[in-house]
Amino acid sequence: RGYFVTANQPGETFAVVNVPGTANAIVNNDRNVTTNTQGQVLVPYLSAYRKNALILDASQAPENAAELLGNVQDIVPYAGAVTLVNFRTDTRQEFYLHAVRQNGKPLPFGTEVTDGNNNSIGYVGQNSLIYIRSETRPAQINVRLTDTGSGYCRITFTPDPQSAPLPCAE
Repeated sequence: RGYFVTANQPGETFAVVNVPGTANAIVNNDRNVTTNTQGQVLVPYLSAYRKNALILDASQAPENAAELLGNVQDIVPYAGAVTLVNFRTDTRQEFYLHAVRQNGKPLPFGTEVTDGNNNSIGYVGQNSLIYIRSETRPAQINVRLTDTGSGYCRITFTPDPQSAPLPCAE
């Protein structure tokens, strides 16, 4: 969308790779072919009429980069083709919080976390650390209590961040 990508010596057949929200992703282990700040890169060397694997390594991407929803795509371009390759990413923000049950016990590990519309937005990790991906920080989240069968507990965010664990009310 309105961005310009270049390469030193593009071959006859090449690809424009789009990885939304992911800067500095390396393509095919070639440090000279990395995504720009908009997540785009020109891959200047493809073989026509053959399967070309495009493999992304996002280990050099910033911490706030989008999450890759797959890092490999195969393409078979025609000779002289410029192929647009879109990698799917999740550009929602990451949030972490520590929460416990009202009795102080940890939440069940691996439990799904949902928003107010029952959309899955994260999970409970070790030591009751909750990982969430959402457009904005939700006002409330629900945690399914699988070990008790009593349904859900709800965590309400406070305006001021706290260092103490947030209570999950059943």
